[in-house]
Amino acid sequence: MLAIFFISAAAGAALFAATTLYSGSYLVGASGGVAGLTGAAVRFIFQPIIVAQHPETGERVALGRQLASFGDLMADNRTRLFILIWVLLNAAVPLLPLVTGMQMAVAWQAHLGGFFAGILIVGLFERKS
Repeated sequence: MLAIFFISAAAGAALFAATTLYSGSYLVGASGGVAGLTGAAVRFIFQPIIVAQHPETGERVALGRQLASFGDLMADNRTRLFILIWVLLNAAVPLLPLVTGMQMAVAWQAHLGGFFAGILIVGLFERKS
């Protein structure tokens, strides 16, 4: 989890730097890492729970969830809708001053960079059985 967090935070910072290189903006916070954990969770949270029978007691035991492939992400309506809404909300942040008249100091680029980094790298940490 920490590896995903830090890699996503670095990816978010890199996207922020790439889009604000000459503006003199500074980035402070952990939101890119948090967004990366959200992206990683998207890969399994909507998947069915895998259940097995304990060999000695016969009890049903929850084993967890299998990581969704990228094809599965786009095939599942809930996952696709979640990703779409999440990306649209974060991508709309720079438009808020047009609506509210207030300046927003939100590193939306770090959110997007971290989110997509989390989706991409979580598979590297999946245990193979």
